[in-house]
Amino acid sequence: MRKWNVVLLLLLLPALAILAQPLGAQAEAKKRYIRSVEKYTAPDVVLVNQDGKKVRLAEILAADQPVMLDFIYGTCTTICPVLSAGYANLQRRR
Repeated sequence: MRKWNVVLLLLLLPALAILAQPLGAQAEAKKRYIRSVEKYTAPDVVLVNQDGKKVRLAEILAADQPVMLDFIYGTCTTICPVLSAGYANLQRRR
């Protein structure tokens, strides 16, 4: 057998193995993944907005505007400063 024939055979073997499976096995494999949608109620906590004003979370979520929340820890030295800079940039754009 020529070298390229061996290479071609090795490349096609996985595809042939998948195609050789019974259709029922493929359908059964798809059933293992089920999409679910959950709904959670956020607690009505008091937050501090970008202007230092205290606001209730329920009031913010009831408004007909997009809401972005981020919780930054003052002692975080890794990703928190990067996230804070990104949100500050977003705030300047509005």
